[in-house]
Amino acid sequence: MEGIRKSLQVTIENCEFAKEFHYFLTVQVDGEGEKRRTDVSAAVTNPVFSANSFFLPVQQHKLEQNPRLQFACFVVTDRKENAVDLENKGQARLLGECVLELGPIMSALNDIYGVGVRQHLSLGRRRDDKEVTVGRFTCILKLVGDYMTKYDHFDGRTLTGPKKAISQVHLLPAEEPNFKWRIRVDLRCALDAPLNRTTQQGLPSCYAEFGWSLYEHTDPDEYNKIMSVLVENTRHPHWNQELLFHNPPEILDLTGYFWLIFRDKNQIEPFERLCIPLFAFQAFRPVHLEILTRNHSLCSVVLNWADFSPLPSACKKFSVIMTTDAFKPNSIPYLQLDLMQQDAIAKVFTFTNQLEYGVFASPWMRMPPDVMDNQYGAIAQFIIPKSFLDRKLSMFLLVKDETKATAHAMPDEVCGFTEYLDDVLRKILFSVHHEREVLDVQYFTATSAYNAIQNTRSKLEISCHPLEGVFDFDKRPGTAGSQMSKDLNRLIEGGPESLQDREKWQLLTRELAQKQEIIHRMMKELDDKGQSLKLTSSEIVDLRRTIKMLQSENAILRRKMGEEETIELQNLVAKEISYMTNEELKSKIIKLAQAYRAERLRNEEFERALKSANVDLAHAKQMQTELENMQHAYNDTAKRLAELSKELQKTNLYKDTIRKQEKVIAKLEALLEKTLKDTQRARDGMLELEKLRTENLELQQALKGNMLNLGGDNDEVDRLRREISILESLVSELREELKNKRPQTAGAHDWEDEKIDFEVRLQKSQARVDAMQHEMTNNAAMYAKEITKLRLIISEKESIIETMSADIYNR
Repeated sequence: MEGIRKSLQVTIENCEFAKEFHYFLTVQVDGEGEKRRTDVSAAVTNPVFSANSFFLPVQQHKLEQNPRLQFACFVVTDRKENAVDLENKGQARLLGECVLELGPIMSALNDIYGVGVRQHLSLGRRRDDKEVTVGRFTCILKLVGDYMTKYDHFDGRTLTGPKKAISQVHLLPAEEPNFKWRIRVDLRCALDAPLNRTTQQGLPSCYAEFGWSLYEHTDPDEYNKIMSVLVENTRHPHWNQELLFHNPPEILDLTGYFWLIFRDKNQIEPFERLCIPLFAFQAFRPVHLEILTRNHSLCSVVLNWADFSPLPSACKKFSVIMTTDAFKPNSIPYLQLDLMQQDAIAKVFTFTNQLEYGVFASPWMRMPPDVMDNQYGAIAQFIIPKSFLDRKLSMFLLVKDETKATAHAMPDEVCGFTEYLDDVLRKILFSVHHEREVLDVQYFTATSAYNAIQNTRSKLEISCHPLEGVFDFDKRPGTAGSQMSKDLNRLIEGGPESLQDREKWQLLTRELAQKQEIIHRMMKELDDKGQSLKLTSSEIVDLRRTIKMLQSENAILRRKMGEEETIELQNLVAKEISYMTNEELKSKIIKLAQAYRAERLRNEEFERALKSANVDLAHAKQMQTELENMQHAYNDTAKRLAELSKELQKTNLYKDTIRKQEKVIAKLEALLEKTLKDTQRARDGMLELEKLRTENLELQQALKGNMLNLGGDNDEVDRLRREISILESLVSELREELKNKRPQTAGAHDWEDEKIDFEVRLQKSQARVDAMQHEMTNNAAMYAKEITKLRLIISEKESIIETMSADIYNR
């Protein structure tokens, strides 16, 4: 490792000084005699140098000894303005210097992504035993060479990266005879490479990497990787290049995996990668591949926002469904799955697979929706093939009417729709920045929710993105990795313009490098642990085999011991019997027979007692169930009796009501009779009045005739006048009497009809009262009979229970 040479790239920027002079800066590695310097600047306070980047060669072992960089700033005096540099000379004086130690920042310098480290330094000089700052500048340090960067490496002569393609014809790779195996790769072209959000046009700059790794889940390291040429600013790159990948020095057999990685220079993560096991390759058997990426035919239809102005009062929740093939749903698109039926799941899936249309449903949300933390900042996302953009897509709005009681709280009624989205989504998808479109929702007037939402104007904001054009570090939204990807995307889009963003960029890059280093260490630890686990597992298998052998031997020994104990017991009994006489054996056998007989009889008695006890227990359980049924029936009857007693209590109220109605009817009849009499008298008064009017008219006519006949007979005239006045006073009295005698409440009603109506009502009320009285009497008699029967049944059951309990107690 000591012979490995690397180069430390030093870039000087952002110089600041107090006065306007001609400045230049120098840099060198501590202990090295070679010193690099910038050009001489103009007489300004913020000089900008054209030659501000240097490559300082350094050995690997010196990097491990904490080297230092020495910076010095000089002021050039006696320099002529606007003169040729070769002829323009002056006197250089040291202004200030500073030292930078590389040890604390060595981990950041070893970053395989090669972003570099930015340091802010101050130039100082001692004046009166005090350190005084005379200037400031920024330096960017980058360790290059030995494949330490992703895009740039130092080959000893020139600084190169993925070489840019200058034509569609490229030289063949150089042959190397010393190899155990090698893979020849002919890289042709690509179609529809994903756009990016880094460059202004969004066009990718594509190249390919080919490498080797030992495991499938481990990426190839930078030492075992080759790169193709770089084709810039096109979605259809033509590489047309042949590459040779030779085996790593320590890998001599076909173990491990061969990796193909396709990258965009402006992106950190590759847009596609795959690996092939080496044992799948055969010598001189070429394989021609047309690779379809995992996301090449997918796109995301994104619902960015839903606007409701004003918010409806009766609808608080909504969801959106997207359909294909001009399908218009009438209700919530859920199929009922009855798990009690056989083949229910298969039937549901068969039915769904036979449909010609597709339905994509979003989660239900509140009005207005909440802002989501995801890669689009959207509230819903539908991932579909790009071919679906020609199948008459539409979106439908589902709402939940809070004034109605439903089985669940989800939106269940389709109330609105949009126009076909095919043209709009294709336009958004193939645009550079995937601009959003706002669509108006039209309502179905025939739905029940139309009245609740008709005064609300609903709008849906949608966009369409290619699925591969999204930064994703295999992290879900809301995690630390997602936030890091957002920060990286923001920095990539904004560019390293501000100082804070560049510092944050460096911090994030160092953090990614450290994480990758940790991953590599963990993979090594996993390999070591895997080896130890293999050894442990082999030892465990051996131990298990030994344990099984010992267990089998123990079982054989236990069986032998049991057989020996049985044989010993038999021998002992046989020996005891052999010492007995015939009489002793006979008496012993008789005793055993008697004991066996007594035990058998005892067991039979126990069995009979158990059977009778089981029968009694079953009978008691049956009686208990009957008792419970009777208690339930008794409780029901008691409830019915209570209801009937309440109805009987209401009978007195009904009787009082009937008496009051009878009194009211009697009063009404008396009033009707009185009114009828008054009406008859009024009619008689009217007849008498008419008679008096006719008589009055006759008298007036006679008076006129007499006056004509009598002429000047004044006495007769006075008499007639007095008689007329008497009659007129009589008429006025009769009129007054008629007014007084006329009924005030009768009005213009027909009293005969009203009287008949009251009589009919009276008869109906009387009939209703008689019917209710009869029904109450019949109910009372019927319920009394039922109560008597139930009481008899209850008393019988209670006597049976008492008898059973007494028998059980006696037993």
